[in-house]
Amino acid sequence: MALQKHLNVPIEVNQVEIHLGRLDPFVDGTLDQCLERAITPTAWSPLGGGWLGAGRTVQPNNPNYAKWTLLQQLLDKTGADHGVSRTVVALAWLMKHPSGIIPIVGSASPQNIREAAKADDVNLSREEWYRIYVAARGQTMP
Repeated sequence: MALQKHLNVPIEVNQVEIHLGRLDPFVDGTLDQCLERAITPTAWSPLGGGWLGAGRTVQPNNPNYAKWTLLQQLLDKTGADHGVSRTVVALAWLMKHPSGIIPIVGSASPQNIREAAKADDVNLSREEWYRIYVAARGQTMP
């Protein structure tokens, strides 16, 4: 808002790093402010630098290995339930948030871009969304 004070036009977009491995914007007020001020959040690195992508694995030496491996398994299961890949579920999860997050997906492969676009057709239930959120935090749901 400090920047907005000195601009003659409204801020309409806030590009933040947000994905299932970077949940800070969900709890630090970033997305709340976007909702309050009608600012569209765009997510850079929405697949966490690729580790959320289909077919990718987390290396055992990663400090988040256990948590992220379980998260990948949940995304794979949810994807199977919807007939899509883990990539699509991870993007659909972001897009389900009421702030209207727009994932910015980059790839040299047209097929990967076509795959990512399927996220717009996936409608996760609130329970699925929350189950994924809890798993990303390294917790489990009863």
